[in-house]
Amino acid sequence: FPIFSVILTIISAREFARILGTEVSFGRFDIF
Repeated sequence: FPIFSVILTIISAREFARILGTEVSFGRFDIF
C-alpha cells in the first residue's frame, strides 16, 4: 500500500486549496 503516495496526495490537495483561496480551503479541504 503506497503510503507515501497518499501522504503526497493529501499535501498536494492542501497546497492546491491554499492556492485557490480560503473559501475552497475551508469549504472542501477542511477535513485535511
